[in-house]
Amino acid sequence: MVEYGGKVVKAFPLSWKENVLCLFLGAFELLVGLLIKFTPLGIWQCISLDQKPISENQGGSITATLKKSSTMRRGANNDNFTKI
Repeated sequence: MVEYGGKVVKAFPLSWKENVLCLFLGAFELLVGLLIKFTPLGIWQCISLDQKPISENQGGSITATLKKSSTMRRGANNDNFTKI
């Protein structure tokens, strides 16, 4: 992509220093992954990665929280709300 569409996609090649930095970062991540893989399972028991459905008590997204309840309607004088 950089070689053939550099100016079109506004991509520029990395310098040697940047390439070496990327290689070291990738190698570091592989070592961290191996370290995590070979540690005893008991160390990681306190971390829960299970996806559980959100209950009504826990709330939902920000949008759902900010929306008006569908059971609320304005009264005739626009000041009173009546529950249906």
